[in-house]
Amino acid sequence: MWARTKSIFIMERFFIGLGFMKCGTTFITNRLSKHPQIYMPPIRELRFWENYFSKHPLPKQKSYALRAVKKIQSELDGDKKIEDSLKILEYWHLYSNTTPTSLAAYNSLFKPNKRQIAVGEISPSYVEINKNDLASMASMLPDARVIISMRHPYKRLISQYNHVSRLRPSDVSDDSVTLNWLRTPRVNAQVEYGTLLKNAFSAFGKERIKVMFFEDMVEKPELFFDDLLKFIDVPFHPRIMPKSDKDRVNAPKRELSKVLQAAFRARVQHVPDQVKDLVGDVPIAWQTG
Repeated sequence: MWARTKSIFIMERFFIGLGFMKCGTTFITNRLSKHPQIYMPPIRELRFWENYFSKHPLPKQKSYALRAVKKIQSELDGDKKIEDSLKILEYWHLYSNTTPTSLAAYNSLFKPNKRQIAVGEISPSYVEINKNDLASMASMLPDARVIISMRHPYKRLISQYNHVSRLRPSDVSDDSVTLNWLRTPRVNAQVEYGTLLKNAFSAFGKERIKVMFFEDMVEKPELFFDDLLKFIDVPFHPRIMPKSDKDRVNAPKRELSKVLQAAFRARVQHVPDQVKDLVGDVPIAWQTG
């Protein structure tokens, strides 16, 4: 099950998601985590590789610890078992003290049980890794399978804008400030699907990459996840199918001015054709709206 060489962490069924921000990566992670034969870390975005190359510490992600502590308190008050919540807190402690300097450190973040035949993680920030570092990453994970999720580029950009307006409102406080934000490196990396696809194909090889679309996940979730599971060579399990929309968060939206609507559309108008040239097809929804 483990890699041929002890110095490199990998399972035969290891997958990594380079899905773009606001393209369903949280939903995909939540559903795959329900599969009894798949291990995904309880911290949703490890963000290991971008920090491995930049030599920055991993983000603390304190919200995971705070939620675990709150749940433990509630369980103690109700005289319930606290083992599962303690495991999340223990994992956060491990993660928050991990230095992204080696594959051994990465290895320590995955703890599958005997039944789990595949492990993986999805971090949207990985699309910001440059071409050379992505090639190095591919060489260090020689058997990894890569999932890239994409969404209608204009709708994805609006969703990112709404996300920033909630967390860092000063970045998009008015139209002129937002137009400057539109030119920042992070936005650029998340907009340019074609650049990421070219770099990923070059680094990992097309045969190791599965390109998936948010629209397919929404319209035909069972087919979407069946296709994804076949790619990572794990049998389908009905537990991963949502019973309700509770995985989906309807966050507040900020209305765009006509100036911003035009700027956003102009910024992404080339993307559908780029993706179509690289993967052969895009959802019909990308050709409208």
